[in-house]
Amino acid sequence: YLSVALWAQYLEFMSELDPEVRAFTPAGVKRMREVCEGALTAAGLHAAEGGRLWALYRQYELALEASGQGGDRQADKVRALYSRQL
Repeated sequence: YLSVALWAQYLEFMSELDPEVRAFTPAGVKRMREVCEGALTAAGLHAAEGGRLWALYRQYELALEASGQGGDRQADKVRALYSRQL
């Protein structure tokens, strides 16, 4: 569904209220990444507002890196997001 605002609200809802996503459990991280990828597929290329979805995805990945639970390759995942958005 092409509504950046709706996708952004859904990503914010998940990151704030899903206990597994907030705790960075493996299942929560997987679920959040799947939803973020779905949001990018649906509306990430929106010329005016697509950057908002990319920013929310990066914000989650950076929080995962800061928590120390992202693993050794987490910085590479964040860099890859920046590259993909370009």
